[in-house]
Amino acid sequence: MSQFPNYNQPGTPPNPFAAGPAAYQPPKSSNAWLWILLGVGGAGLLVCCGCGGFGYFAMNKGFEVMQQDLQTRLSTDPVAQQHLGQIESVTFDFGASITESQERGGDQVFVFHVKGSNGSGDVIGNQPPQGGQTIRNPKLILPSGEEVPLSF
Repeated sequence: MSQFPNYNQPGTPPNPFAAGPAAYQPPKSSNAWLWILLGVGGAGLLVCCGCGGFGYFAMNKGFEVMQQDLQTRLSTDPVAQQHLGQIESVTFDFGASITESQERGGDQVFVFHVKGSNGSGDVIGNQPPQGGQTIRNPKLILPSGEEVPLSF
């Protein structure tokens, strides 16, 4: 009997010192799915950003038109002239509009900050009718909190 077990006989464990089969490199996996997902995801991101950007641009242009219209109307309104003087600037405030709408019972209210040569104040009014540029039921809110209806 030998001091080394006979590993080549059937039923005996494999030789731990024997050379194994040659190691083959596994086939390189395809990155097609990765590129497809990146392409679809990138296109989706561009579409979302494009729609959001276009919406923001359109909304700003709409409010610029309303600001210009309001400045023209305030320049000819006797009540606004009395309290504000010559109108220098009109700025729409989105955050204040949301807050004011909630405080006034859910009606859509627009808030514009107005600066004139004699003072400043806020003009609030309800959302214009479809396609309109002029706010409905405009009121001038003075720094003291007094609300003065405007004539347009």
